Amino acid sequence: MSVLPEVPVSQLLNAPGNEALRAFLFTPVKDSTVLKGKKIAVIAADGLEEIELLGPVWYFRQLGAQDS
Repeated sequence: MSVLPEVPVSQLLNAPGNEALRAFLFTPVKDSTVLKGKKIAVIAADGLEEIELLGPVWYFRQLGAQDS
């Protein structure tokens, strides 16, 4: 069983060493059309934490990309 679901996101984002992650997730996207019409695919390997995948996928969607 993974420990991650038991950790509140606010605690994860405010943990020492996660400043870059917090900045990445809370920096507004300036041009939401830069990837409009583009499709993205994300390839993940064993051992990848869900939060490591969700941040980039969210960001690409905010830039207008579609996941396939």
